[in-house]
Amino acid sequence: MAFMKYAEQHFHRRSDGTPSAQTGEFKVAGRPLHRLYSHTAAAEFGPLALKTVRSEFVKAGICRTIINSRIGKIKRIWKWAAANELVPVTTYTALTTVTGLQEGRTEARESEPIAPVAPRSGRCHGGATEPPGRGTGAVPAIHRLPTG
Repeated sequence: MAFMKYAEQHFHRRSDGTPSAQTGEFKVAGRPLHRLYSHTAAAEFGPLALKTVRSEFVKAGICRTIINSRIGKIKRIWKWAAANELVPVTTYTALTTVTGLQEGRTEARESEPIAPVAPRSGRCHGGATEPPGRGTGAVPAIHRLPTG
């Protein structure tokens, strides 16, 4: 697929020349696409086909946010194809009408909530860190406010 050649060159972000994780994510997103639509011309792939691919992700038990990310990657492939005149821009535009799955309105499972990090004893960092190589007095400490 022409897009993967582009992705392998475009997403080489590491100094050792290895592809970033994004290249692999495009491959994973494309698996059900390839399995279901490898015999379909790219210009004929439309919103209903994209929804079918999305349904495959739901059936596989993938969480909603990852599904939305993967569908976004598939749309990005068609955006690239339209920009390179490999498909009509109307094909890409049609795919953009497929909205992401919404929380509580889909059979796709939700990801587990991420718990907050427990504050260190004695100080609340509030996301601030001290500059590297400096002593503890370089950044004023943010103290906890007394609670009721």
